[in-house]
Amino acid sequence: MKLLRLWIDRFKNLRNCEIHFERAFLLNTFIGGNGSGKSNLIEAILHILLDTYLNKTPPFDFRLEYEAQRRHIVLSATEGCLRSIVDDREVPLKHFTRRLRDGEAQVFYPETTFAYYSGDCARVARLLKRYTASFRSLVREPGRDNYRPLFVLSTNQQARHILLALIAHRHVDFFERLDIAGACNIKIVLQSPKGFDPEKDEPILWGTTGKVGRVISALAETADLVESHKVKRPIVDDGAIAGYAFTETRTYTYEENMNPEQRLWKLALRLERGHDNLYLSLEHLAARGMLKSVTFDLVGEANRQIFDFDQLSEGEKQLIAVIGAIRLTNQRDNLILLDEPDTHLNPQWSWEYPELLDEAFNAFQKSHSTVLMATHDPVVISGLVREQIFLAHGNGIDHVTFDHPYRHPRGQGVANLLCSSEFFGLPSSLDKKTQALMDERLRLSLKETLTEDDKQRLKELNADLEILQSGISERDPDYVAFLRSRHEAGRGGG
Repeated sequence: MKLLRLWIDRFKNLRNCEIHFERAFLLNTFIGGNGSGKSNLIEAILHILLDTYLNKTPPFDFRLEYEAQRRHIVLSATEGCLRSIVDDREVPLKHFTRRLRDGEAQVFYPETTFAYYSGDCARVARLLKRYTASFRSLVREPGRDNYRPLFVLSTNQQARHILLALIAHRHVDFFERLDIAGACNIKIVLQSPKGFDPEKDEPILWGTTGKVGRVISALAETADLVESHKVKRPIVDDGAIAGYAFTETRTYTYEENMNPEQRLWKLALRLERGHDNLYLSLEHLAARGMLKSVTFDLVGEANRQIFDFDQLSEGEKQLIAVIGAIRLTNQRDNLILLDEPDTHLNPQWSWEYPELLDEAFNAFQKSHSTVLMATHDPVVISGLVREQIFLAHGNGIDHVTFDHPYRHPRGQGVANLLCSSEFFGLPSSLDKKTQALMDERLRLSLKETLTEDDKQRLKELNADLEILQSGISERDPDYVAFLRSRHEAGRGGG
């Protein structure tokens, strides 16, 4: 999906808000203070796409123009009237929304819309909950059980499932960045579905068919060990016990993914042949109430030592939940909505983040996908060009506009971005105490005549600031050289 234009009449603090997107770029970032409207923009886009899918008019007037699956599409709403135009021809809304339920044959939306929020966002969760209920109902219909979800919400809590899937499907370049070589002692625990009747239903697959049946079959045929635990339960009819059935818990164990038999990889290949992967399969089982737990140990890359998943840092889990999940869910045509996905990352990963996103897509996907990312991190945007940046301006209450900066962030350096009024507007890239000393030295340096006390104080300041290296950034880069020349003069005059 390539976003082209978006106009929103009134949604929270977005009032008569219009944005023109640059088609050439995969990554588009939004910068602004807290409450500036960045998150509201992402929420508004989700509202438009989800409400339209559910055949419901969003609670605001809008016009969204985009390209998806080689079609030019305009969705709009005016005074509660929702319209859809495809390749300059109006399409009845019932036909438009019905085609969205055609699985791989749907052509009006991106094949995947992926969303990630760094914190809890109840509003977005409620929106996606309505979609999830609709999707679960859809995939219960005959012939539709293998449909992939159009909307995916990833959270840090899903990182365990995502990492195991990345290892199973051999995304080696990604998990080696985390110094992980593989996994061992893998246990996937399932429970029989509600309504399972051992007297009538096939016992190995618990009477399931379609996608669920294929996943259970793949687990049974590839696991090193399958253990079963059954709990007897009464069947009550008219208040009396008419017989007994059982609820079964089954544990599928994979000893390690690096052994000669590579059974976890065999599971991944089985799923891939059905156009699926382990992450989406686990999420599907969880949605059906059949997944009890997934546990495994990790093997370190450097020393092959075994450690627990919970020993990963929050930054590592966040990287898995975003970049890892995108790798597993992206299709040919994608919309990626990221609200501050970099809150726990170390500076090295922030610096590499645009590259990590880029590596998650192949060339075709890049030309047919859009990533929207809200961020506060100057390191993330330091390598981008101005067309990839949208700056939020306004009072944060009832007026916000989004414009490109005048200058490219690329080449300015992180310190200059921090201090630039156009970007982050900090008064200095130095800490407050050091900056106060710098300011005091500047004031003394600008005096035409120095008293003996001034000279002594300047000598003390120069000694205190001796730790400053030649590459350090100060309040105004234009007079760094001036300060340094005065610094030397002060030392000579002391």
